[in-house]
This record gives sequence, structure tokens and C-alpha cells, in this order.
Amino acid sequence: MKKLKFTLWFSFFSLLGTGTASAQQRIVMLQHNGTSTPFRNVTTALADAYAAAENGDTIYLPGGSFSWPGEIAKKITVYGAGTCPDSTKVTTMTYVNGMRLNSGAEGSHFEGLYFTGEVGMAENASIDDIVIARCWLNSSLNFNSGSTISYGLMLINNILCGQIHLKNVYNTLVANCILCGGIEGSFNNTFINNYISGGTRRDCYYGSCDTYFIEGDANILENNVINVRTEYIEGIRGTSNVFRNNAFSITEFVWGTNTIQENNWLGITPSNIFVNVEGSNHDTWAAFKFTNDYHLVDESAYTGTDNKQIGLYGGLYPWREGLMPVNPHIRLNSSSDQVDAEGKLQINIHVGAQQ
Repeated sequence: MKKLKFTLWFSFFSLLGTGTASAQQRIVMLQHNGTSTPFRNVTTALADAYAAAENGDTIYLPGGSFSWPGEIAKKITVYGAGTCPDSTKVTTMTYVNGMRLNSGAEGSHFEGLYFTGEVGMAENASIDDIVIARCWLNSSLNFNSGSTISYGLMLINNILCGQIHLKNVYNTLVANCILCGGIEGSFNNTFINNYISGGTRRDCYYGSCDTYFIEGDANILENNVINVRTEYIEGIRGTSNVFRNNAFSITEFVWGTNTIQENNWLGITPSNIFVNVEGSNHDTWAAFKFTNDYHLVDESAYTGTDNKQIGLYGGLYPWREGLMPVNPHIRLNSSSDQVDAEGKLQINIHVGAQQ
């Protein structure tokens, strides 16, 4: 935990989202050059804050549901209250609709948000160096529009439960994420220390189907736990991909063309490698539960290319319990709901933040 200094407006009004007047208390804050501006309109607060924002500004969202404007074309940082039900009991989770990024959004950062719609890019947009961290994407991630190539997308500590389309973005890093959907059109991207389960891609022609969990070329996959279907022989469709130190649930694998594969384990099911996993049926989109324990039963038995454990808790970005964002978060609110005889209101709020 670390202590951070924020304005009283942010730490109290913006984060506080419970009680009978919760709708009125869900204030969106815009921080610009050290000055915080509140936006209170329940239906347009996020869009209003974005309209007033300049490049480099930060927007803080409390728990609740919010709608983006049509497109994001500014360099902004957006923090929500989080996406884990247990960690957001006081604030509730932050829900936002789908997001469309356009040129001008380069260098933007999004954290602690539950996306109910598709996250994608505008036609031929250039959107380098986008960071999405500790978010839940319940729809597809679609960087597949036009012919312009963007670079440097970072996906860290996310739950990605839709198809992932990466045709128009190179040098992507997907690290310590849970992937419930298939990966398509990926070129020269890196997938490291993830749990990849279900949502595989199937190509069917005249009644015959070939099934893959990833389609693309020149990708690096290291230190992942990969749980894919067993009734079909699966693997990757593509060329010049690299597989190192991954644990696969299947015993046979289609490696693609000109593939480098080293130190991989086959036949390692989730129940064998994780402490406790329930509801991990890779034929459904519901391959993730917060109640699952994705720690390895034996960390020393499955070491990665960096000599650390494979899976979510290894690597440079170990999985954070509860997916809490780095901004301050209200963990306890036991404040009184009425003033005392002297007209004073007893406030008792505990605020913390993850590293």
C-alpha cells in the first residue's frame, strides 16, 4: 500500500458512491494542472469532463455507469473505482460503455474500468502507446480498422472476455491477463504470463473445422498457462511464432509453420496447476471467476524464461488481487448518516491504494 495526496473533493465526493443519495454523489472529477473540477450531471458527467479536458489531463470516475463521447482523440488518463465486486463494496464498480480511440489519443491510459461494449479504433487512426490496465473488457478488443499501423499497445492485469483483434497494432504487450477469447490477426506481439482459456477461433469450410486459439505471425508467447479445448487438435495458425515455457492443457498441438518451441509442458490442466479453479469450462465465455485461486500449486515445477513462476503471478506485472487501480480507493465507509446534537457529522472513511 502507498499513501497518495489528493484533493478533498476527489477523496470524498468522487469516490463516495453509496447511500440513498448515491446518484447525486457520483461526481466525475477532472484534474488539470493541479486544479480539480467536478462534473455532477448523472448522464453526461464523463462526456462533459472529456469535453473540458486537455492533453495530459486526468479524469477520475466513481462507481456507477458512465458513457463516453463518440470518440477519444485526446491524450488522457482515466481511473475508475475498480472492477472486482469484493473490492468495490463501498464504491460499487465503474461501468463504461464501449470506447473508440482516434488519432490524438496516443499515450492515453485507462485503469479500473469495466467496459460493457467494444474497445476499438477509428478507421486508419494512429494511436501509439495506449495502456489499458486492471480493466475488465466484457466485449471484443478490436484494433482492426483500415491500413494504418499503430505501435506499443500495453494490456496489463486485465480480464479480456471477448475476441482480441490486433491486425492494426504491432509491438503489443499482453502481460498477466486472463484471456477468455480467441486472438486474431496478431503480428509481432508478445503474450507473457497470461492465463489463456476458451473462446478459440474456428475456421469452418464445407462442414470441416480447424480450431485455433491464436492466429498470426511472428508473435512471442512465453510463460503462459494455456487451457484450450481437447475434442479438437488445436494450436496456432501462422508462421515464425515463438513458444517458450508455456503449460498447455492438451497433449497434442499444432505449432504452425517455422515455429520455435522450447521447454513447453503438454497435458497440464487447470486443476493440475492451479490451487483452485471452478467453472473453468473453456467452451464458454465464463472462464474466469474472482473466487478462483490462480496461484500455482508448485511454483518451482513451472518456471519461466526469467526463472520466475509462469502464469499470472510471475513476470514483471504480477496479478493484483481485486484488480484495484493505483488511485486511492475507499475500502471502508462507516460514517454516520445524521448529525449529532452539536450539528457535527461523524466521518469515518478508510482510503487505500495499490502499488
